Formats: sequence, C-alpha cells, structure tokens
Amino acid sequence: MKLAFILDPLGGLKAWKDSSVAIMRAAAARGHQVWTLQRGALAWRDGAVSARALPIRLLAGDKPWYEPAGPEQALPLAEFDAVLMRQDPPFDFEYVTATWLLE
Repeated sequence: MKLAFILDPLGGLKAWKDSSVAIMRAAAARGHQVWTLQRGALAWRDGAVSARALPIRLLAGDKPWYEPAGPEQALPLAEFDAVLMRQDPPFDFEYVTATWLLE
C-alpha cells in the first residue's frame, strides 16, 4: 500500500515516543510505502486535492530515524491507498479546512 501521513514537521518528532513514528515503522516493516506531507501543503486544484509529499525510509535508530527515499513530489491524494492525519492540535480553521479537503 502507498500511505500518506500528514504530520508535524519531521525534525520535531521524537522517534522514541511518537506514536506516528511507531505506526510508520510498522507500516514500512510490512512492505508499505510511507510518504509524509505537511498540512499546509494540501491544495485543491482542478477538482482534486493534491499535496507535495516526501517518500521516506524508516531507520532503526532515534537520530536519525528516517531518510528521504526519493524527491518530494506534487501528487493527487487519490494516488494514495490511505491518508492519515497525525497532528497535534490546535483545533483551528486550518485544521478544519484540512479535514474538509480530506473528506
């Protein structure tokens, strides 16, 4: 499966305690592709939602815990089998807008 994770900035995640990193590692261990994107990268264009997404390879350690698996690409979200929004609040207008786009 090709999975997209909408996350807080990767550099700020603590691999040793962040459940998003644990989920991504479990997915990668099962052979799934893991892509990451920022909520601000979501866009509605020509009737479809797209975003700039980065494929990553999950590493065993905590620093570094990932490396790019290719270049960042602008892709329609329909190309992913699942999109998971894994972000801490705030529950603000940008968050609500993202949920509308993902719907």
